[in-house]
Parts: sequence; C-alpha cells; structure tokens
Amino acid sequence: MSREIPVERFRGFKNPPGHDAKSIAECIQASLEKVIAKLEKLISQSYDGTNVMSGQHAGVQAFIQCAYKNAQYVHCYAHQLNLIVGKATSQNQQVRVFFSNLSDITSFFNKSPQRVAILDETVRKRIPYGSATRWNFKSRTINTVYEYRKQLVESMGKIESTSKQAAAINQAGAIRRMLEDSKFVFWLTVFHNIMPHVDVLYNQLQKTRTDAALIRKQVNVF
Repeated sequence: MSREIPVERFRGFKNPPGHDAKSIAECIQASLEKVIAKLEKLISQSYDGTNVMSGQHAGVQAFIQCAYKNAQYVHCYAHQLNLIVGKATSQNQQVRVFFSNLSDITSFFNKSPQRVAILDETVRKRIPYGSATRWNFKSRTINTVYEYRKQLVESMGKIESTSKQAAAINQAGAIRRMLEDSKFVFWLTVFHNIMPHVDVLYNQLQKTRTDAALIRKQVNVF
C-alpha cells in the first residue's frame, strides 16, 4: 500500500524444482517468507486457470492457504467470461465437435519437430496452442486456422506423402479431410467473426484499472 492505494510490484522470476503443486507452492512460500513477517498480512492470492495452480483441494492455492489462513483465492475478472463462453459453446453438439477437432490440429503439430518443419515451410506460421480455460488463446488458434486453412491442407497432404509412420499418415489424412469439410469450415467462419468481440471484452476485463462499473459498461457494449 502507498498512501492507502494498492501498488503492484514485480518481485522476480523463480524456477521451482518441480512442476507439481507442492513444489511450486514451496517455491512461492520461500519468497513470501522474505517479505511477509506476519502470516495474517497475506489476504489474497491469484494464479492462472490451470488446476495445478488454482485447484481448490490440491492446487497451489490450497497449499498456500494452509500456511496463510487469510490468503483467499481471487479469480481475475476475465475468469467468469471464460466460464460463460465455455458453457455457451458446450450446448451445441456440432460446436463441441468443432472445438475438439480444432484441438486435434494443435496437438498433431506439437508432437513432432518434423511436422513443425513442414508447417514452417508451407504455412510459415505456428499454430497457437489453445487453452481449455483461456478463450483468448483459442481465438488465436481459430484465426490462424481460418487464415491459413488452404496452406494447412497442403501441409497435411505433404505429411501424408512423405511420412513413414502409419499413425501420422492416418492423422494427417483425417485432419486434411476435416479442414475441407463444409461443417468445419462453417463453424470456423462463424467463430472467426465472433471471437474478436470476445477478445475486446476479455482485454477490457484484464486491465489493471477495471472495476465493477466499467465491467457493466463493457458487457452492455458487448
């Protein structure tokens, strides 16, 4: 606090010994012990949406609250938007299939440097890996696939003709057919036009000066 106004300060980067919740929590606690003399002074904590960090029972937040009883977990304003968009897109069976297929594309390239090399050669752009909880990342994936769909079809055809692995050939063929499927193209176009509006609202909710009144105004505009 500075003159009764909360001030955000950067404390530094830390490299925990492991990526499990306990290791990360212990790394955070070691840093907190240097700056917080009284345990009750820590009154909140906030992380990204992954279960390792925010899980209520076994996440980092649970370990921290065991030591700092007043450290309530606080979601960012954009968290509710992520939940709403996730709920809305789960109501239609075709939309669920679309997003499942979309994740297949990113997963396919993330598993092989050889496939990424073909992607770089043909598309000259990496496909952002979507997040299950953060829709601004899915928006980037949608936009990239929409803009480079024809080049992705070409990439899949090249992988089919050059790969020596049966599984890769089958996957590339399935994704190529999916990219040419009229239903997939329809939903890709729909969400390519919808997601920019979601991005605008998401970015407004992420601003440091956001408050309830501003959120209401932005939601009404949306």
